[in-house]
Amino acid sequence: MITLKNHYTYEGKQANRLLLGEPMPIIDSNLRIEGKLLNIPGTTTGSIGFFDYLFSEEMTLPESIETGKIARLKALRVPYLGIEPPFQGNGFLSLIMGKLEQIAMEKRCRAVTIEEVKNPKLIIWGNRHGYKPYWDYRNILRYV
Repeated sequence: MITLKNHYTYEGKQANRLLLGEPMPIIDSNLRIEGKLLNIPGTTTGSIGFFDYLFSEEMTLPESIETGKIARLKALRVPYLGIEPPFQGNGFLSLIMGKLEQIAMEKRCRAVTIEEVKNPKLIIWGNRHGYKPYWDYRNILRYV
């Protein structure tokens, strides 16, 4: 696993990219959602996949899913992720999200978010691993 620090800017903040496998140009990726090539920022991905993350000191999130009360929480955000098709279903998503949750706890984040989810399989995975939809059901979060 390779980390590319400050790989690109997302909403004015520097985003890091974890690469799985060997580095390769994004143009060589086969990541698709509903048949369309995934529009990924940056220049490099991994031959198995990638996970982007950044930290927000005060992200507006539900304080809890149950109450819906809004709070400003420190969060580790995952705006983009992808596993190349031949490697999907082999546990890479759980492995890397576990690593990112560990990083979030070390940095004293209150939540991990996966944003702008376009693949329904990711929502299903999230439900099985403690992630819940919030706002408009395009984002999922887990409190850590």
